Amino acid sequence: MQRTRHMGDEGTAVATTTKQAGGTGRAAAVPGDGTPPSPTRTGRRCLAIRKAKGWTQQELADALGVARASVANWETGRIKAMKVYRLAVKALADEVGVGDVQ
Repeated sequence: MQRTRHMGDEGTAVATTTKQAGGTGRAAAVPGDGTPPSPTRTGRRCLAIRKAKGWTQQELADALGVARASVANWETGRIKAMKVYRLAVKALADEVGVGDVQ
């Protein structure tokens, strides 16, 4: 992240934050043609786990040790989960009996 300061329209100081290329290394699954992203297998497993257990995104996030927003982003396909979380979701899905989600 890069912070810059410049003068606004009325002479007031304005701070701007810009994300530099490279970022976190996690690839966002946003197609270039403007179509909405599609859920990854991990996202589909998260949804299947939540339906099977009657959990909210927050309850699943707590079980995995991540933020609720991470689960939401995985389910919508906006962000691909890191490998450690993909494996944790797979293990939990297998335990619940929904691990065969394609």
